[in-house]
Amino acid sequence: MNRAVACCVLTLVLGSGCDDVAAVPPLPPDGSATDLAVSDQSVTASDDLAVLTITDALTSPPDSSAGYLTTTIHAIDIGLVATGSSVRIPNAVVVGVANSVGHDKLTMRCNYDAWVEDASGAPSGIMLFAVGAVCTQDASDAGTSICQCHLPPNSGTPLDQLMTPGDVFDLLGTTHTSGGAHEIDTPTLTLTASGMPVTPVTISDAPTIASLALNGTGYVSYEGMLVTIKAASAMPTTAFDNFGDFQFGGAQFSGDYNFAYSKTITQGAKWSSITGVVEPAFGGGIAPRQASDFAP
Repeated sequence: MNRAVACCVLTLVLGSGCDDVAAVPPLPPDGSATDLAVSDQSVTASDDLAVLTITDALTSPPDSSAGYLTTTIHAIDIGLVATGSSVRIPNAVVVGVANSVGHDKLTMRCNYDAWVEDASGAPSGIMLFAVGAVCTQDASDAGTSICQCHLPPNSGTPLDQLMTPGDVFDLLGTTHTSGGAHEIDTPTLTLTASGMPVTPVTISDAPTIASLALNGTGYVSYEGMLVTIKAASAMPTTAFDNFGDFQFGGAQFSGDYNFAYSKTITQGAKWSSITGVVEPAFGGGIAPRQASDFAP
């Protein structure tokens, strides 16, 4: 193992810095989709990036990384890396698996995203984005805006690799911003480790929760990160809208992964906390990923 990779391991295991490695410079309304393999996205609350068991040996950076700026997600999120830069990010951990996010109305090509986080300090999460094939319509869809996209892991994009939370990737790609969020487009992904859970940041104080309301100011502080909104006392969510969006404790929640839990979560039930990925684009929202993200 070379010195750069060894240092990256120390960064993850000990939470220490690594100066010579990091250049700091739409869902169906009834939630009936069944083609996406997201049966288990569990995160163990007691685990942390600082206390990890890496089950696959880290490998040296790929030769194709020449010409890429090695940096951190934090550096991108706070604007230290210019939009359009070619970057390499080591040790990016999957916190939100690949998902279909509809199709472009002009090109009719399918869009996909996923979320990764590293240990570089808040904000330290980012969206990965890829464009797939042209969507298709069957006879019953003719004359409507309905168009079908293949769901991951069958999208035919690099994001098909991002189906297991805790998988760790060395990624290459180009930085971009969309709707107020940072992203890395069409990344090249190399699996380097697995079994690396991320402990959510718990947010329980009323002012910070309020900053995560729709169009709130708090999304930039936790961009792409796994967070837990903890209510002062157990309470129900608001009713889910047609996109699966809802509010809880004053924070806005996104229904991007609604298909994974909508049939098991009883609306009107009371929850003490809800966990999800912070999605800052287009007004913001926190996206729960499975039923276990709802804690009674």
